[in-house]
Amino acid sequence: NKALDAAEKETSELDNLRKGIGLEDGEWQQMAPDERMKMADRLRSPEMKELAQVIGQMKRFALGIKANRVNDVPHEAFDVETGNDLRRVLRAQFALLGHKDTKAEFYRRYFDKELLQFKMRGTEEVGKGPIVIAIDKSGSMQGRPFNWAMGVAEALRRFAAEELRDYTAFFFGFNHDRNRFDFPEGKGPFEKVMAFLSVLPNGGTAFDGVLDEALATASKSFDTEGKGKADIVFVTD
Repeated sequence: NKALDAAEKETSELDNLRKGIGLEDGEWQQMAPDERMKMADRLRSPEMKELAQVIGQMKRFALGIKANRVNDVPHEAFDVETGNDLRRVLRAQFALLGHKDTKAEFYRRYFDKELLQFKMRGTEEVGKGPIVIAIDKSGSMQGRPFNWAMGVAEALRRFAAEELRDYTAFFFGFNHDRNRFDFPEGKGPFEKVMAFLSVLPNGGTAFDGVLDEALATASKSFDTEGKGKADIVFVTD
């Protein structure tokens, strides 16, 4: 019984770890038993355990911020325009429904979007273009700072995948020391994700050209819909 309890606890912990890193049920079940064992050993490392926890925290935080941004759209009436949004139509327009001779006119205006309604403004979500994140991988980032940085990076990659946005991450150190990862529409095979999450901090820091490279990377991902809407994230201690 003790052995079964221990095995159940270990299995539950492993499931939480793999889901925290982003390895979902379908991909996990398709892996061969020996591959699962190797992956389990990698996931049980102290670094991966802490990273899985940080990613979860960052995603929950980002979801809260995203919800606030959506709820804040739009909230202030500042003018009058024509349209057919019944939530914003002026009350006087509904008087047309009160008489049989004018009811048809109301429906005509509704169909042609000619009803008078309030024009609203507020905080709108911006940025549906690519996401580029530049992460400092110098020795001073070791430990909690780097795990926090990776938690931010992976949480953003998952949001990019949900919104089909191109995602590029590069780690910078001395001069041209770079580790680069491209995820078209935020997606990629799990081994690529694991390689991305397994980058370790070391060496020094040189900021020369980092933002220039981020801007150049974003500009290559521009299309007619996303042009000018890239988000660049810069992470350093």
